[in-house]
Amino acid sequence: MLVGLFLKNYKTYQHLTFLPFVKDTNHNLSIFIGQNGAGKSSILESLDTLFNGREWNSNIFSKKTDGFICPVFLIPKHLLRSNKCLDTISSHFWNYNLPERSGAIRNEASKDFIQFRNQTLSKFKPAEHYLIVVGRNQQGGISYTSSHKTLETSLKENKISISDQEKTLNTILNRYAYTYLPIHSSPADLLNLRAREIQSLLDKNFIKEIEDILNKDDDSASPIKSINLKLENFITEINEKLQSLSGSYQYKTANHGRVLASDLTDTIINKSISRRLLQKDGKPIQNLSSGEQRLAIIDVAYAFLSKGGETTRELIIAIDEPEVSLNPTNCLQQFKRIFSIANDFKKQVFISTHWYGLLMAPENATLNHISKLSDKPLVKTLNLAKIQEERRAFPDSFEMKSYFDLVSSILSTIKGSSQNWIICEGNDDLNYLKKLLPETTKHLNILPVGGKGGVVKIYEYMRIAAEDKAEQELLKGKVLCLIDTDTDMTAVSPISKPAQKKLRILRFQICSSTGNSLLVPPTSKGLHTQTELEDTLDPVDFYNASKSIVQSKATEEIKKAFQLATPNKDAAFSGINQDLDFLTLRNEDHYLKKEIRNFLTQDHIKSLISERYYSNHSKPAWVETVEQFFNPEQNEQKAAG
Repeated sequence: MLVGLFLKNYKTYQHLTFLPFVKDTNHNLSIFIGQNGAGKSSILESLDTLFNGREWNSNIFSKKTDGFICPVFLIPKHLLRSNKCLDTISSHFWNYNLPERSGAIRNEASKDFIQFRNQTLSKFKPAEHYLIVVGRNQQGGISYTSSHKTLETSLKENKISISDQEKTLNTILNRYAYTYLPIHSSPADLLNLRAREIQSLLDKNFIKEIEDILNKDDDSASPIKSINLKLENFITEINEKLQSLSGSYQYKTANHGRVLASDLTDTIINKSISRRLLQKDGKPIQNLSSGEQRLAIIDVAYAFLSKGGETTRELIIAIDEPEVSLNPTNCLQQFKRIFSIANDFKKQVFISTHWYGLLMAPENATLNHISKLSDKPLVKTLNLAKIQEERRAFPDSFEMKSYFDLVSSILSTIKGSSQNWIICEGNDDLNYLKKLLPETTKHLNILPVGGKGGVVKIYEYMRIAAEDKAEQELLKGKVLCLIDTDTDMTAVSPISKPAQKKLRILRFQICSSTGNSLLVPPTSKGLHTQTELEDTLDPVDFYNASKSIVQSKATEEIKKAFQLATPNKDAAFSGINQDLDFLTLRNEDHYLKKEIRNFLTQDHIKSLISERYYSNHSKPAWVETVEQFFNPEQNEQKAAG
């Protein structure tokens, strides 16, 4: 994958700059945000220059001869055939440290790279992965950036020729299909199935099947053999005729001019697929609005990739401002599809954006905040899944705009259709809600926003619309906000009864005396015991979900205690934050309760358990409250029956 980029003399990037792309190498999605002119689009455009031959866009204050574009590649060694050139380059960058004498700017970029390598790439072994920094300079020649003259010396000492280096660079670049959608491009052009970008989405097994047909050899000669035989006979006759005329002419090639199956496959795909014009609702795609065309690009990519096969090359999709020309309703849909392409289909995706609603989605992605200080961009690389912990790195205006963008999108969806929403705190809640709520709750979207504060803010923003009588009549869908009960009371603004039919905020609460798990309003009245969603779960189901995680991740002492323990079938709920109600420990292991609780309540452990959890025994009582909010008519029919 591409994990970073060295860039110099390209648009905004006048000086040598190292740009990290990922905070974690499990992140297939890299998002670039920042003010206009900070350098977001320049990154995506420069990669298009390197991979696809786009014209070089020089910085206006720099010389026209000293620029380069050098991505940082992290490639498993088993995917490339080893050679001296690859080994020399990779070894250099794995072991590179700052020289004693170096220019201030070069020094800064190299420091950034070394810090990134030592932190982000520390779990990878040089014996198993190539770390390659290579690209092209402004004249089209091979470049390792201007900071690595010692590498060029090492290549010469190892007698690795420029030709061998070019072969290595081409081998690496040809592994990738870089598909770039600039903000000012015509989406309809990219949606033409003759385009290289669409062909890069094709399943390589599909292409191989065509080649197998062409190469098939049974009782008769294969099509390829027949074609080559006829071509050979034809060329032989032409050569004989030419020699009879002069004796000095002859068609001759190193491989005798044989046609390969791969030569015909591209032509067959082009001719066959390109004749099928993409339409939507009977309209040619070029007749749709610009926003509809941009939506179609992602939908087409999603459809091709959903087949689940491997592509012929590693696909990188880069989109400049995917929200452009989209109304708020479609913005959210567009970004959810992009998240899916990156996380479900494992394709690397780069986007630049001004739609900050995505800051409220704790997805597995890297967020790169770019700001312009004097003549040099400054990059802050953050984990989107933990953005609530790191949001102080952003200007206050970003946080305000993120809530505004997201709330606008949700309001648009519930005005335009009967879409329902649950806004919850985290991905753990999302996993449990998806497994606990019945399928009868139709058109339900569940959105984790990274903490109680985010849920409450969204509720407060939406309350204004829900209280407006004119707005109430337009709202077809409903929004339910769910929060945990903490030791400190959470104050929220009251909401009228008519508005409560469309919008509510409730907190989880367990009641040990009755054995019920409830959803109640976040007021100062009534029972107030610290409760998270996990506390309300069935004890046996929670035990089954957590035992394998304990055995693989916990200390030996906890493993042994858990192995000798049994699920407490008499408990009303799991009670993780109470007294580990779900677990019956041996008397001699009771002293480990606190340690077991601390282990089970770690963020990454909670996430793993929520993924394993499945409701086999009983569902919490609060599930009925959720059903009743979204489907009051259905519950009235049950009561009448």
